This record gives sequence, C-alpha cells and structure tokens, in this order.
Amino acid sequence: MKSIAVTGVGAVSALGPNIEEGWQNALNAADDTIQPIVYFDASGERSNLAAQAKLESIALDLPHAHSRSDLMSICAVQEALDMSGLSRRDYHKAGVFVGAGTGGLHLSEQVYKRCYGSKSVIDFDEFLAHNGDASAQWVASYFGLKGPCRAVMTACSSSVLAIGEALDQLRLGLLDVAVVGGADSITQLTHAGFNSLQAVDAAPCRPFDADRAGMNLGECAAFLVLESHEHALERGAKPIAFLRGYGLSCDAHHMTAPPDDGDGAVRAMNAALANAEIAADQIQVVNAHATATPLNDSAETCALTTVFGSRNEPLYVTGTKSMTGHCLGAAGAMEAVLTVLSLRDQMIPRTLRNQTSILQEPFHLVTKPRFKAKLQFALSNSFAFGGNNGVLVFEQAG
Repeated sequence: MKSIAVTGVGAVSALGPNIEEGWQNALNAADDTIQPIVYFDASGERSNLAAQAKLESIALDLPHAHSRSDLMSICAVQEALDMSGLSRRDYHKAGVFVGAGTGGLHLSEQVYKRCYGSKSVIDFDEFLAHNGDASAQWVASYFGLKGPCRAVMTACSSSVLAIGEALDQLRLGLLDVAVVGGADSITQLTHAGFNSLQAVDAAPCRPFDADRAGMNLGECAAFLVLESHEHALERGAKPIAFLRGYGLSCDAHHMTAPPDDGDGAVRAMNAALANAEIAADQIQVVNAHATATPLNDSAETCALTTVFGSRNEPLYVTGTKSMTGHCLGAAGAMEAVLTVLSLRDQMIPRTLRNQTSILQEPFHLVTKPRFKAKLQFALSNSFAFGGNNGVLVFEQAG
C-alpha cells in the first residue's frame, strides 16, 4: 500500500488563531474556550454557549465578500502549506478536498436581517459566499491550487469523507499533493436547530461523563497537506505522520440518533483498520467523536468495546470537543490535526470536566494535561447525523 505522508497542518479554532498556539492550549487543557456567543444573540436559547474561533488578530484583505469559514480556511491552509515547505511550483497540481456544512450562512443571515422589511440594496457578492463549497473555491483560487477541487457535505463526518477521497486519489497516483480538511462556522440557524433538538448543554460539555447533558457547538478551519511519500522524499520534506487508512459506513437507522449498540461505528472502525492493514490491538489512542450527548457517547462506548474490548493493553481515549466544541463539518479535520500532533509530540490532549467516566477497562480516558504516552498508531472517529460515519487511521512518522 502506497504511503501517504502528512507534511503540514494548520488550524484556526477556539483554541487559538494558529496551530501552534492552539496545540499548546490543547495540551494545557484550555478551560476557557466555551463562552457566551458574541456575534449573534442567543440569549433566548436553551444554551448561549459555543467555542468561537479567535479571529480578532487575523488581518486578511480578500477582494470579495467572504464568510468566517472562508477567512479561517485561508489562514489554516496558509499555515499548513508553510509547514509543509511546498514550493509554489507544486501548488498548481495540488487538489483541494474540503468538508463543509454551514458555509457562508452566517453572512447570509446578516444580509437577511439588514434587508428584511427594507429597500436595502443587496450586494450579489455577499450571496456568492453562501454555498457550502465556497471555502473550497476560495482556497483553490487564493493559492492557485489547480488540481481537483471538491466539497463534501455529510454533516459531522464531512471532512473525514473529504480526507478519505483525497487519500484514494493519492494512492491511485492521480495526485501527488492534496490540501484536505474542513471549515464550518457557528450560525444562528444552526445553533437554534441544535437547541430545538435539545442536543446542547447549557454548561460547558462533559464527554463520556455519567452526567453528561449535551454538546456545545464550535467553529474552526483545520487543514492538512497530504502527499505521496515518494513526492515528499524527492523534495526533502520530513513527514509529520502518515495517513494509513480510512473507513466509512452508514447506520441506515435514524436521522439524528445512532443505534444503541453503535453498529455503524463498529463497521466504520473495522473498515478503517482493514484499509490501514493493521490490527485493532496496534492502536494506542482514539480521538473519539465524544459529543457529550447521552445517546452518542453511549453508542460510541459500545462500539469501542466491540472493536477493542478484548485487548490486554490499555487504550487511551480523548474527547477534544470538550475544548473545541463540536465543529460540525470541520470536526473530523480538527480532530485529525490534533491526532497528528499527538503522534508527532507523543502527547495526548486532555478530556475536560469528566468526573465519572462511563468508559471501563481497557479504556483509559485521558483527563490530565500534557499527558505523555508512547504512540505509534492512532484512530480518529467522526459519526454524523444521518448515520454517516467516518474513521481515520494515522501512524507516527518515526
């Protein structure tokens, strides 16, 4: 199987406006990322909390109307490309694969509020930012990435599917380089919808806690540069990690709830392990989907037990949504970036606010900051509404 190297990562999130600041905050267990929403009024909702991206320090002059997702995407991709060391001559052949969700909906909401009941002139450019694929198009045009450009929208597993599609094209030799990831922002409509579903916690969330009460939404852009190992070696690049495989499944069960036994998650994890050509007992850490909703955490616990429960060695588990919030279409990419950095630095971010874990042996929920562990293989889970499941497997670069 052709090795696919990760040579660069970048992210803008509630953890920080850049990847290294965000990573250090993740390791130090930042407990101040979930705060009252400031850029629209959520005071009448069940919860007014979210993990909002830190955009105040970002100054980027874009020629047309753009959304928060677009702005975060360009900054995160710039970081990933800079870290990768790719030359400009490599850009033109790189593909772009982006998982998306709300796109420019927040900008559209602002336009609607401005124009409702008035005769305000609408700038057509503002509506160009609305579509979910807008960030993918911005990334391709801004950096001159002229390979295939794809946006994938399967709710919370969107960016994992985008990364998996890029992996296939790289393995087949159709591409040497791909910029992959996801971008999503918090919008009033999305936030109200999750409140209506009673899926949110009025307090900061508690993944895998016996008394968990729901998720907090988040927003981010997170991207990775993938390239064939041969291409990376030819240009003298040092991989951060390797993307070994991915697996997909559909629950075919319910629009918002998983089956109690986590069957779809089991099939996705097993498919990812098979695709990566490794055994379950070779995994040392799982960055879990861990939304902190009662149903999802229970189903994921059942799924983890089915796949890994017979092992003798402990399996470390972390729920990083306790810091980043649930970043929807970008969640899988954000957790993939954190997983890659865990392998690079041999450290696992902590799961916050867990008092009584529902996970039992052999699972070890990481709750201490700057947790050190010997890591070679890692698995990252994303399980979406509609039962669309995606799982990634990464390997330490060594």
